[in-house]
Amino acid sequence: MKFYAMSNDTTRIPIRDPFSSLFTAINIATRDKDNRSCVREGSVAGNIVWQKSDTPKYYCYQSQQYKGFVVADAEAKEWAKNNENSHVITGHKHTEGPPLTIEPITYGAYPIYENAKHIKGDASFLELGLERNRGAYFYNFTDFSFDHNKVSAIFDLSDATFKLMNSQAVARPFNIYMFVGIRGYSSHTYEAGLTLSSEILPFQLNPYIKPAGADKYVKVNPLALSSYDGIYSYGDSIRITLEVAEDGVLRAEFYDYKTRTSSGNIKVKDDTVVFDQSHCCFFGISLVSYNEAYGDLFDCRSGCYAKNIKIKESFIYDKLAPQEGISFAPNTSFSKCSHLYNTDCSSYASIGSSTETVETVNIFYDGSSKDKVC
Repeated sequence: MKFYAMSNDTTRIPIRDPFSSLFTAINIATRDKDNRSCVREGSVAGNIVWQKSDTPKYYCYQSQQYKGFVVADAEAKEWAKNNENSHVITGHKHTEGPPLTIEPITYGAYPIYENAKHIKGDASFLELGLERNRGAYFYNFTDFSFDHNKVSAIFDLSDATFKLMNSQAVARPFNIYMFVGIRGYSSHTYEAGLTLSSEILPFQLNPYIKPAGADKYVKVNPLALSSYDGIYSYGDSIRITLEVAEDGVLRAEFYDYKTRTSSGNIKVKDDTVVFDQSHCCFFGISLVSYNEAYGDLFDCRSGCYAKNIKIKESFIYDKLAPQEGISFAPNTSFSKCSHLYNTDCSSYASIGSSTETVETVNIFYDGSSKDKVC
């Protein structure tokens, strides 16, 4: 199924050739202030699946199948909650950007709600990790506690494959992130993880440490990837550890099971780090783009993917016993909440229990088999 971005209502002329991505067609239709729309190829005249509006209007989709629109925010939110693989994209103008966007969306087309799978816990706690218009991602959080200030997880990439490419609509880079993190009760967040970016050539896994502040990244020596026909892989596991070591100091370590080598303890200074405060620990996986900085609608059919990533031995550590890992997998009591956002473009599975838990996460913007129903 393909979609046209159309000019204004009177001429109804396709702006470009049809797109296989509904999201790209809508993105193109938002490019100027005219009252543009989006229609499905082969549909009867007037079968509009998205249109700019001067009044609140929320367009509802399952995968790329148009399901109609609603005019109330509460109704839109409830529809997304109750329908798997769903996206709710606005047609009306926004004067403010929703949480964690860099700039406001001026001419509409914002995915205000998408279906999420709440694996465990209270959905209100998920605001800690809610990032709209960023695609799909998986998070698992502990509760806040004074007892734990260290977190680690093994990211098993033995069978993982990665594909990165730019959106059809506009050349924005995509980034894969696999990370552990600590959030202080003071709201400062710290991460250590691996990233793979379509912006940086050659493609490679880049270990990083992120103190508080969006632009503060400490980079570690990159890890080479194998490639075949545009698909990349690593073929082994990496353990990532992050610790609030003392006031003003983070400590991180990357252990590579392929080479059996450790980065050693990497210390990073950050004045916002407070040892004696309550901390929330977490780990996550995401495949995102920089689209929200430019007012672009995220392209959920870009063709990118990160598949078969396994998480093992996700541990927190007691301050009094810093060498003894405590599992906080979603099936344990130490997990406060866990969620998979954007079920149209992701999947989650878990086997085992406690310290033997193995979680598998897939994020895919290639449509998989879901578009066959359209």
